[in-house]
Amino acid sequence: MGLFDKKYCGACGNQIKFLGGRKVDDGLICKDCNNKLSPYFTGRRKTSLNDIKEQLAYRENNAKELLSFNATAVAGKGPKVYVDGNKGKFIISRTSDYIKENCDIIDLSSIIAFNTKIDEDKEEIFDVNEEGKNIPYKPPKYEYEYDFKVEMTLNHPYIDEISFSLVGIKPTDVNSADFKEKEKILDDISEILIGKRGVIDKSSISVVENANASTPGHFINVIRGIKKPASDGSWYCPKCGTANTANFCMQCGTQKPVVAAKFCPNCGYRFEDGKTVKFCPQCGKKI
Repeated sequence: MGLFDKKYCGACGNQIKFLGGRKVDDGLICKDCNNKLSPYFTGRRKTSLNDIKEQLAYRENNAKELLSFNATAVAGKGPKVYVDGNKGKFIISRTSDYIKENCDIIDLSSIIAFNTKIDEDKEEIFDVNEEGKNIPYKPPKYEYEYDFKVEMTLNHPYIDEISFSLVGIKPTDVNSADFKEKEKILDDISEILIGKRGVIDKSSISVVENANASTPGHFINVIRGIKKPASDGSWYCPKCGTANTANFCMQCGTQKPVVAAKFCPNCGYRFEDGKTVKFCPQCGKKI
């Protein structure tokens, strides 16, 4: 195929404008179809056209479901997190119009791990001598900025991870009102998403806060029956949170939860929601 030959989108069939194609695993899609994919989807180049079409269908249905999304809790100033407590779902909106934005509606139960953190960025400041050269202060002096972040890992067919920073002017003092306000926003987001105010990871902060040492980093694994598996194959009890390696919890006797596969990793066949299968009925692949 020549450079100037006509190219067509493998998803919608429309002609692709010059330099407007976006590569997928086995073809091209147009810029319009690419923009309709989830903004948190990162695996386009390794995804087949068939899977791209399935995601576009999901995104079209998502837009319809947003019309009946009823937020019962909201946290954040930008981005904002909305939770529909009646349906057990949430969305994250970067604008004031989440319907126009077509924000992904995500089950609260799909959150595998959740983390809030504050990153410190410091830059050394210098004095100037009589010759106009920079000389360091003794002891050194620094200017600081703080970035407030939310990170989560999901059990979702198209979105593996979501991370975002709180927008606005970055605080420069750990004891300032701006710092405390954004710290509270992180707590509010934690509370509406995982039901509790988590421990904020402040491990990068070098400045002493209110004469107390900064809080050590802490990553929260959310107890919802599905947790990120540890490297040793252990699992976490959805009832008491105990780490186990056998089929039943050593603490309370709860059976190891089974995560139902949604798609065949070999051929992409979609299984019935909530149904656990051992082999793909389409290609015979062991699940």
